[in-house]
Amino acid sequence: MKKSVVFLGLMMISSVIFAQRKIDPQAAAARQTEKMKTELALDDTQYASVKAINEDFAKKQTALRDNSALSREEKMTQMKALGTEKNEALKKVLTTDQNTKWEAYRANQMEHRKKGGRRS
Repeated sequence: MKKSVVFLGLMMISSVIFAQRKIDPQAAAARQTEKMKTELALDDTQYASVKAINEDFAKKQTALRDNSALSREEKMTQMKALGTEKNEALKKVLTTDQNTKWEAYRANQMEHRKKGGRRS
């Protein structure tokens, strides 16, 4: 009986551990690029450029998150700088209209997250 209870407890703990999925930077970048393609009507050249930008910054963000030498505040500061750098790179690829739409979309998503909603 005691072994069964211990085994059941270990199974419950292991299921919680494995339920926390690791974020794949390539998949996250692909998902965001597809979202941008539909929201902004990107042409093929823009799509390729945006995909490269998203993949590059997803890798940088993952490396930054995994860097245990940095404090939380340092990570947040550097993450913000990466976001600004990414936005500047995207501005060079997007048209003025597309950039306006993208900024509005991002603002809407931020508002949605502040209200406790999931990212879409």
